[in-house]
Amino acid sequence: MTISETLKFGKNKLFGRENAYLEAEILLMHVLSQTREFLFKNPSIEVGYFKMLKFRKLLHTVSRGFPIAYIINKKEFFGREFYVNENVLIPRPETEFLVENTIDILHRYFAYKKAVVADIGSGSGCIGISVALNCKDVFVKFVDISRKALKVANKNADKYEISNRAEFIKGSLLNKLFEQKVDVMVVNLPYIGTEKYNSIDENVKKYEPHSALYSGKDGLDLYREFFEQLSKMKNSPKFVLGEFGFGQGSEILAISNKFFVQKPIFKKDYAGIERMFILTL
Repeated sequence: MTISETLKFGKNKLFGRENAYLEAEILLMHVLSQTREFLFKNPSIEVGYFKMLKFRKLLHTVSRGFPIAYIINKKEFFGREFYVNENVLIPRPETEFLVENTIDILHRYFAYKKAVVADIGSGSGCIGISVALNCKDVFVKFVDISRKALKVANKNADKYEISNRAEFIKGSLLNKLFEQKVDVMVVNLPYIGTEKYNSIDENVKKYEPHSALYSGKDGLDLYREFFEQLSKMKNSPKFVLGEFGFGQGSEILAISNKFFVQKPIFKKDYAGIERMFILTL
């Protein structure tokens, strides 16, 4: 089959999926190690037998719901491509709102200062790295309980050459930071509940790491632990920014009120959904 015929075949095999043709393109680019421009300019080039076999196999895998990001080992986030594998959650577009607000605070309150940012539950490192690339004087502490996730974050930090402004800490929430100075803390913890606030795509449940998704019956156990630990830090950060799920704002407020007099500010994302909090300490 030619490239053009192969793409049509792929689209048909992925029939019913929202972005069937685009997904077929992505898979074929991956199989051929070529760009979209190459596919567009060379529609009549034949796809070799073994490449076609691999393409068919990947089509079958994706048709069952397996994430393309794990197949091609990359996902775009905040205008850049990040390496991902099955040890980390796939970056979500809505989390870019958290990054935007973190960058804004750093530019407004720490301009030309060497601020220290802690990325709690860093996963792939996409949040902390995006912040570092937009704030040249920032040093980022990437904290995750998973050693495998930290390896992914380290790989991404190397790719974007910010390793000299990064530290990778294996730990549970803030247990390695109690004595350390942190200026801004950005938090994106698991917030899916096993019983409540558990509206989540079946394929996400099936293929993405549960340790990065679930946190108790209502999804907020780790945030309870986080706020309690935060209240015990020797040097409190000036700002804490965190993401949470749909409808969880009032419960985040109640948790915060147990430990802090200061009230967090809640912000809605571009879809009008209350998505994140900013706590000033």
